[in-house]
Amino acid sequence: MKVTKLVALKNNFFRVEFDNGAHLRVHEEGLIKHMLYNSKELTDEEFEQIKSTLDFDRAYIKAIHYISFKLRSEYEIYTYLSEDFTDEVIAHAIERLINENYINDNIYAEALKNTMLNTTDKGPLLLKRELEKKRVSKTIIDDAVEAFKESIEPERLIKIRDKELKRYKGSKNLFKQKLSERLMTKGYTGEFLSMIPSEVELDDAEFFEKDFEKYYNKHARKYRGFDLKNRVIRSLLGRGYSYSQIDERIGSIEDDFIWSDDES
Repeated sequence: MKVTKLVALKNNFFRVEFDNGAHLRVHEEGLIKHMLYNSKELTDEEFEQIKSTLDFDRAYIKAIHYISFKLRSEYEIYTYLSEDFTDEVIAHAIERLINENYINDNIYAEALKNTMLNTTDKGPLLLKRELEKKRVSKTIIDDAVEAFKESIEPERLIKIRDKELKRYKGSKNLFKQKLSERLMTKGYTGEFLSMIPSEVELDDAEFFEKDFEKYYNKHARKYRGFDLKNRVIRSLLGRGYSYSQIDERIGSIEDDFIWSDDES
């Protein structure tokens, strides 16, 4: 069989046509490697051997293109190539990529750790989850997470606290619980809460008054007297306000008719 035509395609690929109607899609690297020029003659065995080799080359080139946008884990490369190639071809391509250091899960984990540290306020548990999703080995994950933990400074956590403080509307006592929950969703374990100063500048008087009116108006539609008072107290305690704070507010209106059991 003889090469009859070379047609240039996109991304440095060529369509190589043969006189028996067969054709191959070849990257320019493979074109040179296999000396596929016009009028080149091949045996059937040579054709099949080149075809098999080109599959390896195409998988390699496709992976290089995929990696060019950003670092990828070995599992990501495998998943990406599995759409078009057999496991044998993928294994061959990945072996070459590892040998040439295009795939290195240690470097991948380190890069992801640095990105999360420098561009986000996420914590080490989110790094762990992300690396687990990418099927990185446990040893590499453990090392990356530990390095992440060692890099966390109190200032990082204080920034998260201050950000939450700006949008928080509620009792001072409940804020610490809410902050703890927020830190957990961001991937921090309880040990990091102790790195944040316990005292926060939060005047909850305004929020207390709004919550007091809210729960009083809500319960007053159904209850009167002691039952009303008890339900208001329970609701405000549930919002994190201290009993002394609630008792003082109720005491200021204790003699008013609103606490009376008499609805008249």
